[in-house]
Amino acid sequence: MQRPLLGVLGLAATVALAAPRHGPEDLGPLFALGQQLEQDYVEAEEGHDPEGQDTQAALARTAAAQARALRLPEVGALFDTLAAGMAKHQRPTGFFPTFRKIDALLGKHGGLPLTPAKAPDLALGAQRFATLCSSCHGKTGLGDTALAQSQDPPPENLQAADVVNHLSPWRIYVSIRWGVVGTAMPAFETLDDEERWAIAFYVLTLRQGECAGKPPPVSLAVLATTNDQDLSAKYTEAALPCLRRSVGR
Repeated sequence: MQRPLLGVLGLAATVALAAPRHGPEDLGPLFALGQQLEQDYVEAEEGHDPEGQDTQAALARTAAAQARALRLPEVGALFDTLAAGMAKHQRPTGFFPTFRKIDALLGKHGGLPLTPAKAPDLALGAQRFATLCSSCHGKTGLGDTALAQSQDPPPENLQAADVVNHLSPWRIYVSIRWGVVGTAMPAFETLDDEERWAIAFYVLTLRQGECAGKPPPVSLAVLATTNDQDLSAKYTEAALPCLRRSVGR
């Protein structure tokens, strides 16, 4: 029996609604909010700041609502899980796998890879950082410039272990591409992805010494999405200065 044309069209419309298509810019604000939420909750927990933890729980609920508005219920459910745990002031280490699932889903739905297309050029990253970032973050990332002192909140100190240990190049890439809500950090829309990834990888070399010895082989995907704390735990602190400097060599 032939299905009526209107029925076919209705079915097609239902399928389209069930599987929305998004571009990177559609999901960019949600990417950025997720990254910011993770960092700020860690800082609130480490600073024994229950009010700050409650604030992050509220932001997680906001992120869940935004995900559902974008017709991404599975992402919304993950943010709901985070909100519930944060409201109970649970340790942030238990949230990291959930954040990684959110990253993967948003990357999939937004057509945005979580890793660079090729090994980043650290010399290019150093050049762009000096030109675009040093006025606020300082030449070495200390955030000690006159402009930084006029900002509230001030720029992150990219030499501080409690800041950098929780950062991955992917997190920094997100901040460069979409900015950081509630701060002076803008979205650098005129940069291309090669430049953004180059800066992101370069930033995480600022507080490290020179590479000594041969590092273990680590994939570009792992280096792009893993923070310094986890890399040190797996490959040793001594290997850390070499890992991102040697990628692609």
